[in-house]
Amino acid sequence: MRRGKKIIGIGIAVVCLVLMLQPSFFSWLSSDPDDEPVSRAEAAKETALLIGSRTECEESLAGSCFPEEEQGAWYTKYADFLYQKGFWTEVETPASAEKMESAYTYSELWGLLERMGVSSQWTNRETDRREWEEAVPRGLWEQVWEEMREQAGGEVEEKSLLLYGTPAEFSDLPAWKAATDQGEIGFEGLSLNEYVDCKVNAWVREDEILKIIGTAETGICYENVLITELKPEVRQGEKGEETGTLLSFFLDGYTKTYHLESREVETDYEPTVADVTLSEGRVVRLDLKRESITGKVLAVKENAIEIQGYGDVPVQDTMKVYKTYGELEKQEREDIHLGNEVQRFIVANGAICGVLTEKAFEATNIRVLLKTNGFSGIVHDRVELTCDRDFTVTCGERTDFCTAGQVLSWQPGDACFQEGRVIISPSEGGKIQVLSLTRGSGTPLYGGRMELLAADGGIVLINEILLEEYLVDVLPSEMPESYGLEALKAQAVCARSYACRQMEGNTYLAYGAHVDDSVSFQVYNNSNASELSRQAVEETYGQILAHDGKIITAYYFSTSCGHTTDGAAWGGDEAAFPYLAGNWLGEESAELDLTREEDFRTFIQGTDETAYEASFPWYRWQVTVPLSQMADRINAYLASLPASSGSVLVKQGDGSFAPGEISSIGTLIRAEVVQRGEGGVARILEAEGTAGSVRILYQNAIRTALCDPGYCYTRNGDTIVREGALLPSAYIYLEPIKEGDVLSGYTIYGGGSGHGAGMSQNAACHLGRIGKRYDEILAYFYRDCTLARVY
Repeated sequence: MRRGKKIIGIGIAVVCLVLMLQPSFFSWLSSDPDDEPVSRAEAAKETALLIGSRTECEESLAGSCFPEEEQGAWYTKYADFLYQKGFWTEVETPASAEKMESAYTYSELWGLLERMGVSSQWTNRETDRREWEEAVPRGLWEQVWEEMREQAGGEVEEKSLLLYGTPAEFSDLPAWKAATDQGEIGFEGLSLNEYVDCKVNAWVREDEILKIIGTAETGICYENVLITELKPEVRQGEKGEETGTLLSFFLDGYTKTYHLESREVETDYEPTVADVTLSEGRVVRLDLKRESITGKVLAVKENAIEIQGYGDVPVQDTMKVYKTYGELEKQEREDIHLGNEVQRFIVANGAICGVLTEKAFEATNIRVLLKTNGFSGIVHDRVELTCDRDFTVTCGERTDFCTAGQVLSWQPGDACFQEGRVIISPSEGGKIQVLSLTRGSGTPLYGGRMELLAADGGIVLINEILLEEYLVDVLPSEMPESYGLEALKAQAVCARSYACRQMEGNTYLAYGAHVDDSVSFQVYNNSNASELSRQAVEETYGQILAHDGKIITAYYFSTSCGHTTDGAAWGGDEAAFPYLAGNWLGEESAELDLTREEDFRTFIQGTDETAYEASFPWYRWQVTVPLSQMADRINAYLASLPASSGSVLVKQGDGSFAPGEISSIGTLIRAEVVQRGEGGVARILEAEGTAGSVRILYQNAIRTALCDPGYCYTRNGDTIVREGALLPSAYIYLEPIKEGDVLSGYTIYGGGSGHGAGMSQNAACHLGRIGKRYDEILAYFYRDCTLARVY
């Protein structure tokens, strides 16, 4: 009996010894991740993204090698890309789910390296052929992959990412997408749940993680997040009911929820922001910020927000802006509303750390920056004004009372500006006359209130006024009274819509203005208001144009060439302006493809009498320009461009055009429009010279590069010298002028005045005169829009 037990014991020992001599035994015992095999799916993705982009990989699915039922798997596009590029073969690596999910082998890896031309220390080692079909361990794969990455170039980059969560936490996230501090990023084939609430280092190509390198930080702080829920809770735990606190907060568009063990959290609070510190996925500190202020926003500066009654309040670098009414949204500094009291400002340690937009933007008052004489600048060297009624002057905590007709003046450096901006407020119904300004109507009068603030080199002047009163002074500056009531009403709706969009845009945020009073926005108070323009504003009170429930940017211009263009007029995305379409403006329907050069030439050099604007002066125009003068204008334009300008492409050695710097093309050899947009508007002008060739992109740049303020234009039978830095329009054809075989200049044949997108004011005038109502006129120019009200 004892002998039998002894034999059994020896047998067990022998078996154990044999097992221990196997490498797999130690692999199992140590569970070293470096010894784990790499799957073909992992290898496919990590290899493919070294060579091409995810988009290129997706395009390979059109000729997939996989069975149709397997083509939806995440890895098929990467494998197909490698097959199609010749780096993988179906003989060596069959295209099937079973193969993709199993281990990558030595023979496949050596074949890949050979086909990629990668010289690796591993390709030179002697490997027993019996091992060729064995799995490649992860540790070896990582070393070989690093060598492949170094030889592939710089498309794959190392990034540090703070991981907010995956679809396991945020159900709104698409499959295989993670939420991070740098936006949503793909992670196909990886498991990231263990890295949530950690900062990780990863290899990334565009918006896809190839692999995680390691954890950079496990203890992190989410600063100035919006607290959405903080309340006591009772949960069912392992030992029965457990009490604690439920915490939820809004972070970059995602709501995160945690269960705090402690109930020692004050849950009675006004909506606010907080710093939430986590370690290993648990909240270890919660800093609620309870102090807040409110007031009218006068300006949003780089390091401060100017709030009426508080002056400049510093802002934290980590300040966050949130929309808290309706659906929660993360906003930007540019979304802070000037001239409104719809925000609450959360303050900690004397600085604004959070801005809560608690109700909708109120488009009742508009803030207009008044430019200097001739609209040449924004900084005045002095300001002199008076009022036709008694008025007050406020600066800081001091308010002075002044009588009607009293003249006041300010110079840069006046002591009063040390207290902040100066505010002039007339008594009810009063008008402010700015004596130091000259406009088309003389010395202008302004309703509302006036603000003066010190700026580099002078004083900035801002007029805050009711939007409806502003429009009364915009209309006569933008459209003559003679155009009739219906055209003026259409103009009023366009002007109101445009103003509301600009008020949301806050162009002059740092100064505290929505718009200025020049052609850069809408010309304001350059002509005296008329009763008909006031009637047009009153009869359209509060009306705007909306597309899909949103206020449109209602572009308008003076005169068309007979055809309008679409929303890509300035080189942007046409889809961003679905309501702008190219239309023939005439009595008879015409289907014209004016993007073709010869068709446009015939169109622009002729006159179609059925066009609504055929009788208007700028419907057709032309100017003859000597070759040397055109070269001078183009070269002057190129020399004026900043280094980062995106309006010019330079011809390269291989004949292609790419962004670059060039200050002169030398003597002009040839100039022509090589691409046209909807309606024939010039999109790309190519100019070839003895010192280089360029392509000038989109209409504003083309109109600037070809224009000389001294040009004498012929238009519909008369001649006129038109001042300004732009050609009348970019609906142009360049006709060469030759003396024998030598090019001596060009005649520029053009049509219309303005950018050509949206409503043509002269066409609106015609439509009004033939009996169209203002809503019918608007429907003619703006596709699929409805009239709505902002108040």
